[in-house]
Amino acid sequence: MAESKTVKTIQLVEDWQQAWKFLSVQLASAMVILQVLEENFPQIQQYLPEGWVKYVGLAIVVGRILRQNNIVPIEPKADTTQQ
Repeated sequence: MAESKTVKTIQLVEDWQQAWKFLSVQLASAMVILQVLEENFPQIQQYLPEGWVKYVGLAIVVGRILRQNNIVPIEPKADTTQQ
């Protein structure tokens, strides 16, 4: 007997256009930038504390669960295809 497979499509969060305002996105971006700088400019390591990634990772988690008042919901566009 053949098993039926369910294919799930990827869906964006409703306010994805404002993702750059999310504190968690900003912190994750900072972590990526610091990691790239550290890899390409070894002299920057003296300015970063040892194990800095875990601290930024924790900040990302905290930033994700904090209420952020700078996010204004975007009104959905009217669907003009149905008439």
